[in-house]
Amino acid sequence: MLLLACSGEPTEQAAPPKTGPEPISEAIVSGSWPVKVAAPGALDTLLANPGWQSYYERNYSGALTGFGASGPATARLHAEISAMYRQAALLQARSTIETYRPEQIREGDPAEVSYALAVAWVVVNELDRAKELFGTSKGSPSKALAAADAAWAKRIAQPDARWWPISTDPALFPLAEATPGVMPSIADAPHYTVKERPLDGGAAPLDVGLSDATALLQAALWHEAAAAAALAGDVSVVDGLLGPWRLPGEPLNSVASGEVKELPLEALFMSPWMTTADLQLVVGLNAGKPAMEWLQQLSATSAYAVAISRCVVEQKVDPNCLQDQAIALSQQYEAAMGKAAGSPAADHRLFAQFVLAGTLRAGAEVAESFGDERGAAELRLIARDRSVDAAADPTFFISIAAWDAGQRNPVRAQELFHGYVDKLPGLQAARVSLDALNLRVSRDAGPAIPVH
Repeated sequence: MLLLACSGEPTEQAAPPKTGPEPISEAIVSGSWPVKVAAPGALDTLLANPGWQSYYERNYSGALTGFGASGPATARLHAEISAMYRQAALLQARSTIETYRPEQIREGDPAEVSYALAVAWVVVNELDRAKELFGTSKGSPSKALAAADAAWAKRIAQPDARWWPISTDPALFPLAEATPGVMPSIADAPHYTVKERPLDGGAAPLDVGLSDATALLQAALWHEAAAAAALAGDVSVVDGLLGPWRLPGEPLNSVASGEVKELPLEALFMSPWMTTADLQLVVGLNAGKPAMEWLQQLSATSAYAVAISRCVVEQKVDPNCLQDQAIALSQQYEAAMGKAAGSPAADHRLFAQFVLAGTLRAGAEVAESFGDERGAAELRLIARDRSVDAAADPTFFISIAAWDAGQRNPVRAQELFHGYVDKLPGLQAARVSLDALNLRVSRDAGPAIPVH
């Protein structure tokens, strides 16, 4: 299989370290997807579906074609694409806020940036701020922008104001009915062309490209609907997979209690979650579960919960401790894969990388739940560095870029986002807003001071 050829020659079977962290319960490890697919013939059966090779290469259109119009693999892929669009929308929103919020606005900025800023406030669930700005672009020379502004103003004025039904609004970017197994085209960016405001005594105003997060939000909803349709309307798998990626203020639907229905192997394979319980750990935190109690509750089923709980000190997660735990856990999984297969194989080391990165990512979520933003940031960046080869998850990387944009660090955000902007239709919309933030930050920094 080409999938396995990328990981090199088989290596000697790894053994759990003789000293250091205590091994996790074998019962938990044996129920994980890496150990399940290590059983003789299991991986070959799974990879008989040609969609997995395309997925490994991050060819999402090819993977959808390979997986077909129904089944858990198709649902999982549409859910993952939906999550990527959500994080791209968050990246775009934070870029727009850091570029055009009142204290950042500059003389000459187009008047229509108020509309893009309003959409950005909706994405981050600041609806009162959005209401103040929608409906202010009636005089715009861009009729398309004025129509979208009016549509948003009407929707956001409703008592139950929210963003997630926007895919049904004909005044915005229309999409065909959600159909599993296909990749719809999304509106090209920039979405609108507007003019800079004229400066006193300056040159004629220039045309400026402007984009907002509406198209990305609609794409996210389209793929979420397609994921549910791939399982004949069963939303439990989709809700579980989207649980870590819902946007601020967005409901968790069927996983609001933190409970996640047991997921099929195809929904977990080559993901950062070794078992449904590992995913449930993060989903529960997003649902508001108290972190320490939730870790204890899942300690019998989630290896991540056990490893992280060992590193909690005074409502903080020790990054150095968790790195040691994550390394030891990945080695234990690699040894368990070799035992299940009867001998070591090249893909065991590849799959162990998912364990290492996933443990650190879950630890970052626990740290954030504790309110330890510094620890959460450190763990995310360590997890980013540890996410290599197939474990380099585009959704996770885009989420870090979105976090960077909110910290006014567009350079690193651009570096992270650059590798994925062409993976899905329409992601260029986020790039337009991120580039605008980079230009704003660069101009504000002023010229460098020569050093001799």
